[in-house]
Amino acid sequence: GLFRFNGYEFKAYLHNPSDKKSITDDHVRCLLFTKDTLWIATNSTGITGFIPSENRFFIPIETNNNIDLNTSYKVLKLGKKQILFSVKNNLIIYNRQTKNSRIISLPKTLKENYVTDILPITDTKCWLATTESGILELNCNTFELNKTTVLTNQDIRCFYKHENNIYVGTKNGLFVYNSMTKQVSNTSLPVYTKCFYKLNNNQFYIGTDNGLFLYDIKEQNITPFELQTNENITYKKIDINRITGDTKGNLWIGTEGDGLFYYNTFQKNLIL
Repeated sequence: GLFRFNGYEFKAYLHNPSDKKSITDDHVRCLLFTKDTLWIATNSTGITGFIPSENRFFIPIETNNNIDLNTSYKVLKLGKKQILFSVKNNLIIYNRQTKNSRIISLPKTLKENYVTDILPITDTKCWLATTESGILELNCNTFELNKTTVLTNQDIRCFYKHENNIYVGTKNGLFVYNSMTKQVSNTSLPVYTKCFYKLNNNQFYIGTDNGLFLYDIKEQNITPFELQTNENITYKKIDINRITGDTKGNLWIGTEGDGLFYYNTFQKNLIL
């Protein structure tokens, strides 16, 4: 289900088959908040919207009998007006102002294919990370998709851009693409890289299926970052899906199988 935290306690929003106003699916994969709406990627009912001020869920688009659109994975911001809904074998461009949507098919592959991240490259073009098509380039004006020659046939999971370097997280590890030389280089991190989180201008966190790492851009150095509780319990091998921060500089870490972690950056400890 969906859980809302007010600083003191969690409130659960669970699917109720007899209540049409309840959340459509308890299996939630991704969240994105824009202005007054929380966008929710669900496992079996596609994209759901939630307006907290009205305590109301709604369905933003019709699936048009395309069952692939019912399996959603990500909700990603695309410019100021549009959102990219990542669904099975397709992507949906949704205009928040006009409420219009455009369905774009991904290249056909033998396995299920979907978008995992987005990175603006120019004012009109962006890169899309996909699980089966490598890195695709999307023209945001014409909505044309083209394959790139960067890390072809890789399962791409996330991007992080710093100056001329684009750090690319894949199922096979972390790579660095230099936009000036057009060259890709390996790093010393050969593990499943799932997400990035900017710490400051010179450092960022890397979430993997083998724990948390800290990348120093100047030193080009990757070190394991140990998460420890007040009881001196250390978590090294947790499978991290997402890292986000709050306004106080603390980290919220979503994991695969270990629940939600809260890391207080001032006390340097972990709260489960």
